[in-house]
Amino acid sequence: MNQKTLSFVNIIICLLCLLFVTAAVRLIPERGYDGYGDYNNTAAAHENEAHDEDWAFFLVNEQNPRPAELKSIGGGFSLDARCADYAEAMLFEAEKHGVRLRVTGTRSAGLGLDLLSVYCEADEMFEETPEFRWLTENSWRWGFIYQSGYFRFVGLLRAEQIFISGLTLEEYIEMCFFI
Repeated sequence: MNQKTLSFVNIIICLLCLLFVTAAVRLIPERGYDGYGDYNNTAAAHENEAHDEDWAFFLVNEQNPRPAELKSIGGGFSLDARCADYAEAMLFEAEKHGVRLRVTGTRSAGLGLDLLSVYCEADEMFEETPEFRWLTENSWRWGFIYQSGYFRFVGLLRAEQIFISGLTLEEYIEMCFFI
């Protein structure tokens, strides 16, 4: 095949993947924490944010500095104020399910959360725990995905799409911006 044919085939494959992810997202009921102690419909409770989540999907560099408004989530750690409530809700729900976690750090953009099991001393061991398994299976419900050793807030819709697709954040970004 020549280069034009390969490029065309790549575009078709990306479009099909995007259609698959979009269709799969519609099949999963919207669930999450409503902020009042109930595990139900986060997307409805945060409808405006769910439709306008581009603020959570950026790179931090000289052109895109760290957000100015941070909110404390306890333990001396802060997150971007727009995602801190989601992190607190996720940690609250984890606790309700017997998943005991501790925040060990946050990332410079205010969108990343370093977590460990309370039963675990080292990062290397965390990926072998039931707490890690619960987080990787459920964190997308609050807009977080697992990326290279920490949980990154990307927004409710994108987290759900990334979770369903099985792609990494980098692969998802490539797919979205390749088209």
